Amino acid sequence: MLTRDVDLMIRRSDLDRVLEIAEQHGFHFRHAEGLDMLLYGGSTSARNAVRLIFSGEPNPGISPERKQILGKDVHVIPLADLLA
Repeated sequence: MLTRDVDLMIRRSDLDRVLEIAEQHGFHFRHAEGLDMLLYGGSTSARNAVRLIFSGEPNPGISPERKQILGKDVHVIPLADLLA
């Protein structure tokens, strides 16, 4: 089943950097009815938003691990962190 719902879990301490990068790619931040979200372009509808979820609030904390994937250094969140 395809869905338009996208959630992005980040650390609250990374919010400013995430917003800076998102704005460079045409997104803008909106906080409404207790939700933090990124909207693309001129969109104002929460139905099309990328919802920001903060690690540890009340979601489980995440502990990304550095891995080499296709020769690139990336951070990967262990599955156990996502299922806790």
